[in-house]
Amino acid sequence: YREPARRPPPRPLPKGAPLPLMFGPPGDDAERQSETEVAAPAPLRPAPQPAAPVWQLEDVVARAGTLELAIPSLTIESGTALGLAGIEGSGQQILLRLLAGRLRPLRGRIAVDGVHLTGAPQAAFRRAGVEYLPADRLEEGVVGALSLADHFALLQSTSRGLNGQGSPSLLVNRDSAVAAARAAIQEYAIRGTPDTPLAALSGGNQQRAMLSLLPPRLRGLLLEQPTRGLDVASAAAVWRRLEERKASGTALVFASADLDEVLDHSDYVLVCFAGQVSRPIPRAELSYVRLAEMIGGVGFEAMEKPAQTDTTR
Repeated sequence: YREPARRPPPRPLPKGAPLPLMFGPPGDDAERQSETEVAAPAPLRPAPQPAAPVWQLEDVVARAGTLELAIPSLTIESGTALGLAGIEGSGQQILLRLLAGRLRPLRGRIAVDGVHLTGAPQAAFRRAGVEYLPADRLEEGVVGALSLADHFALLQSTSRGLNGQGSPSLLVNRDSAVAAARAAIQEYAIRGTPDTPLAALSGGNQQRAMLSLLPPRLRGLLLEQPTRGLDVASAAAVWRRLEERKASGTALVFASADLDEVLDHSDYVLVCFAGQVSRPIPRAELSYVRLAEMIGGVGFEAMEKPAQTDTTR
């Protein structure tokens, strides 16, 4: 894939350019926190062994606004975490929305568990076990004026239609919805009552509420800025839940502007730059400095289209 002539790709930043102005020097965030707040750095983890593929993308091109993203080939396996890194607006959101079925590609093939879903509506991806948590919790994630109990009631009324087993029902069991909200508040340590409007909760409690509303079993979970605006304790609580999902076999794909978060929680990292993506890089091959440089274009190598096997011989 080549950028159109009318919009040449950004020029890579020279080595030593002021990357700290964009991301902050390594360790800045930790230095601003008290010693009691900062957890010990996570040890490097070896790349996991191959597992069953959840998503498979082949020769995909998609556009959102003026940005066109090319993904020659990508496989995301169950029980792994893929972190998306890049200057905001470099294609991370496009990729997440492609994987969720919220954006249709211009060309290419997208499969979930081997089932061809290219161009299918988001409901088909959800039936396949794929969920998406957006960055803007109150705009796209939940209804701020409604309570957690209200959201569980909505899930009850739509679950039959969502699972393809019938039409959505107008009848809900309010007692059951309140009981589900109480259980979620207890399990996810959400501060509030079943009837507290979600807009009245803090960002961390809103994020935990969104996690509590997810189905218990998922094939893939997509997250956009999963801990943006959260304090250290809330972010850690969210990631404990996400790691539990991953341990159960769910594939996690998340985009974050926090490079430490990407490095701490990814098995592989995919860098987006100027409408292109890198290969998925094992976490053990990356340092903070190298990742920051790649995001700025220094040392970035775009993924190449796999060679086609000649079947005519």
